Amino acid sequence: MERNQVIGFVLISAMLIGYMFYQESITPPPTEKQLTTETVSTESKNVTPLQESVTEDSSVTPTLESKTFSVQTDLMRLTFSTYGADIVKAELTEHKDYLENTLTLIDEKNFDFSVNAGNASSAKTLFTTNIEESIKITGEDSTIVSFISKDLTITYVIKGNSHEIGYNITALNNTQSSYTIDWKSSMKRVEKGLSESENNSAVNYYTVNGEFDDIGTGGGTDDEIVQEPIKWVSVKQRFFNIGLIADNSFSKATITTAGNEGDTSYFKNTSTQLVVSAKGAINDNYKMYIGPNDYHHLKPVTDGYKKNIDLGWFVFSYVNQFLVIPIFKFLERYISNYGLIILCLVIIIKMLLFPIAYKSYLSMAKMKVLKPEIEAIKERVGDDMQAQQREQMKLYGQVGVNPISGCIPQFLQMPILFAMFRFFPNSMELRHQSFLWAPDLSTYDAPISWTPALFGTFDHISIFCLLMTITSLVYAYYNNQMNPGATGPMKNIGFIMPVIFFFVLNGFSAGLTFYYFVSTLITIIQQLVATRFIDKDKIRAKMEENKKNAGTKKKSGFRARMEEAMKTAQQQEAARKKGKK
Repeated sequence: MERNQVIGFVLISAMLIGYMFYQESITPPPTEKQLTTETVSTESKNVTPLQESVTEDSSVTPTLESKTFSVQTDLMRLTFSTYGADIVKAELTEHKDYLENTLTLIDEKNFDFSVNAGNASSAKTLFTTNIEESIKITGEDSTIVSFISKDLTITYVIKGNSHEIGYNITALNNTQSSYTIDWKSSMKRVEKGLSESENNSAVNYYTVNGEFDDIGTGGGTDDEIVQEPIKWVSVKQRFFNIGLIADNSFSKATITTAGNEGDTSYFKNTSTQLVVSAKGAINDNYKMYIGPNDYHHLKPVTDGYKKNIDLGWFVFSYVNQFLVIPIFKFLERYISNYGLIILCLVIIIKMLLFPIAYKSYLSMAKMKVLKPEIEAIKERVGDDMQAQQREQMKLYGQVGVNPISGCIPQFLQMPILFAMFRFFPNSMELRHQSFLWAPDLSTYDAPISWTPALFGTFDHISIFCLLMTITSLVYAYYNNQMNPGATGPMKNIGFIMPVIFFFVLNGFSAGLTFYYFVSTLITIIQQLVATRFIDKDKIRAKMEENKKNAGTKKKSGFRARMEEAMKTAQQQEAARKKGKK
């Protein structure tokens, strides 16, 4: 080697070594005043190194060597990389995926998070860090993990017993009016039911004005540009979510979601670009949430963050928040088996609704008393449906029976049924909880299954869903026996709907179909008991008295409108027949 080459090599080496020492001496980590999250210096707490070696990953960049290390808490294990100052792996150690492995919510394939401020980009930067080896923290202890480069400092504040992580961005030399946070995430499949995972996943956001919206619910491609200030954004899966919450706000967001066809291990791709206004130097605080969609975990995170759990629209949401969830949480204190909790939940709600349901049973009893007279009308008028309806309405008016009074109590119970439709598929408490033959109440039970799938996705039979369908058919038959006025399509719809719901709900959570099965079964029992104690002779006597006084009583508004409608229909039918002649 020539002398000039040797001298040049030595000078270049000296410059690289000097630059490394220079990097370690600049831009100290933010002080406690700069961080909104309560922090404890790593020197002032007891941090126990894990008994493992720090892995080296030389494949991250072809020219520079990066380092990875982990921070393990009571709830999760986070792996960081000095290349990009990024979380490259997040494992929720208290949870398992559907294959019974430790649940990994973030890995190198599905998560890309970067800060871009002017010419500085964390995605293309190798940082130095204050952490030399993997560490473990517990309880109230917390640690600061700082990543430092010439233009950017990124700091994480991690607490031993929390799913929330402080996140600080510092860029002292920024000359731009704004900077961006680019976040790409592919939703990793961690649940058995793929279709339920797709239907209950989205990118959610919450504006400073208190408006919540979601993008990409279900499959397909969706995109939106949000022009108003945003408080937080989350990539929400069925039972878990990753969120970024601003101390102030994001001024703008561009969000895109798309299905990931052909790869069931990552079922949905999302891309979010958040724009943050900046004037000169940047020193902004955020908070990350990496954890379960548990109502009591999410509620204290920030305003509106509990909306990551879809409890249903408006009335149904209130039913869940103020009726279903309080009862469910109360039962959890005393009962450990969630199948029994669901059974008790059904019984309690049925008891609360019994006064309303009793009116429906009374109306059905009245209709059964009228059955001989209705049959006589059918024999007298033949197959003329309009004449049948006209004569039946006349009879109802004479005896003082409202034919739709039995439907009103059922209508009042509908909000609870629909609330359950949102509660059980999103109930974190049911995840991996077994009952009878179902190993997991949060997904479908499939003791009978086959391959390949029929009709696209039909590859199993849920026993709870089958039991729900059978009891619904029995209920429909019993109702038809009690209600002789039901004819034609109205008589058959009670048999058709349970069959349709079998195919719709066969892939839904076993907790939901078990609830519907038990609820329908108890309804049948209630009706049998109630009708046994209803005095039909007393009802018949009252009807006869009403019939005698029918000419002296003023018609109700409902009866008058029904008679007018029937009269109009009769005139139109007569005109139609006359026109044909």
